[in-house]
Amino acid sequence: MSRLLAILLLMPIFYAGILSAYNDEPGCYKDLKLTFFSPDLVKQALSMHYRTISQSDWGPIVDLLQSRSQDVPEIIKIRANRMNPNPLEYPFDGSRAAELLYQTVYEIFSDVLHGYNVGNDGQIREMFNYIKQQQSMRLQPCLG
Repeated sequence: MSRLLAILLLMPIFYAGILSAYNDEPGCYKDLKLTFFSPDLVKQALSMHYRTISQSDWGPIVDLLQSRSQDVPEIIKIRANRMNPNPLEYPFDGSRAAELLYQTVYEIFSDVLHGYNVGNDGQIREMFNYIKQQQSMRLQPCLG
């Protein structure tokens, strides 16, 4: 009887441990990690500085951003695992997860544009903020 009582008392602790390691990301968040750099949005952002960004570079920039987007989930996972508590695990912390997403995709965006010698940091931030604003319309309902 005492063994059964001990098991019953320890079960909530055991299940809480399982739940805390459970990835609780909403599907829409997972999707946005891979699709943040929508080709149309990126081209609209680049067109904001059409005098300094050659239109012939837009396609290659979009292609590289699409390629580099494949790294976003792993980068976010690594960074989230370093945080305590991990914002991607149960219970999902939408505001910290959004911050991780925006930080990660900004670094990629900035790196790609610097690689093409496109714009200065202020212009890069302005273009990124345009994309971020458009994508926040998808992210906000997702995060509740």
